[in-house]
Amino acid sequence: MPSILHRLVLCAHDSLILLLGLTFALWIWLSTFSAGNIVPILSLLFLKPFAPWMHEVFLDCLAGVSWNSIIEYAERVCKFKTIVTGNLAELMVRYPGNKLILCNHVSAVDVLVIFFVASKYGKTGNLRFFAKKELIFVPIFGLAAYFLNFVFLERNWIKDMSRIRQKLLEIVGSSRKRSFWLVIFPEGTRIDNSKLKKSQEFAISRNLQPLKHLLIPRVKGPSMSIQILKEEIDSILDLTIAYDKRYGDYGNTRPSLVDAFLKRKIEWKVHVNADLIPVSDIPQDQESLDDWLHQIFVQKDQKLERFHADGVFPARPCNFDVLPGYQPFIHIIVYTLVAAFGLWTFVQGISSIVAYARH
Repeated sequence: MPSILHRLVLCAHDSLILLLGLTFALWIWLSTFSAGNIVPILSLLFLKPFAPWMHEVFLDCLAGVSWNSIIEYAERVCKFKTIVTGNLAELMVRYPGNKLILCNHVSAVDVLVIFFVASKYGKTGNLRFFAKKELIFVPIFGLAAYFLNFVFLERNWIKDMSRIRQKLLEIVGSSRKRSFWLVIFPEGTRIDNSKLKKSQEFAISRNLQPLKHLLIPRVKGPSMSIQILKEEIDSILDLTIAYDKRYGDYGNTRPSLVDAFLKRKIEWKVHVNADLIPVSDIPQDQESLDDWLHQIFVQKDQKLERFHADGVFPARPCNFDVLPGYQPFIHIIVYTLVAAFGLWTFVQGISSIVAYARH
């Protein structure tokens, strides 16, 4: 039986982690309002008219500093650990350019895993995401995503087709000055047991191979993206993310974002198999490309089957350099200074408007 003193120490420790997490969440909210909303508007007004590419690179830098701060805090303070396996480390030297990322979607924590992988190659700020249109209506974060060229989808192919083409051509147009890693979740939604059952029934009705751990991918968007970007990307990064089912099944996987930032009961591990596929290995015609995308998910499903049987992916681990302990603080300080400037400008602007209105 733990002593009373030991229980008090554990309670104090958990309370401290909770307080730190809530403080960090407040910092994210305030800093994103300023550095993710106000500062981009200032850059849009005063920098883009004279140097459009500098405006875009500046926004990339802001995103990189912000997202690196988030993943570094989760790792250093909250015991969030991403275990990467696959051929990524050995092939990145040969294929360092623009990428299309195909990823399964299990939880909101998937984004932290993608941040982690991108951070190891200095590409966090170059990430772009396909996202549901509803995100743009989320206060503060929706506007920040808009400035970062997220591709917002309505899940109506007639409307989405033209939007995807327009956004991808914008990304291609700016890719001469800035690289990109474009993230697509082909399943279109997070998996849960109810959706998985419906997906398996759909697969059987269409004579497709049912999947045990994934939803049948929606291939139209990824296929169109590959066709548009095939001259701009050098490879596709296939990410397969897995969570330990001992802590929760599909729809209730752990760690959640609350676990990752507010609870440090254990070391939260998330596994990701990262395989790089050269663009030269991708089929060119539409029908073959659609079949290829489905087969990618069949292979991902087989990897997940092995993972849930063995507890690890059947691939060699990717070893990355350990960052200096002070680096997270540098990112947080830099982003805080930029956010402080944005807030100061916002307050000054409001004060000027009020003073003008009074006169």
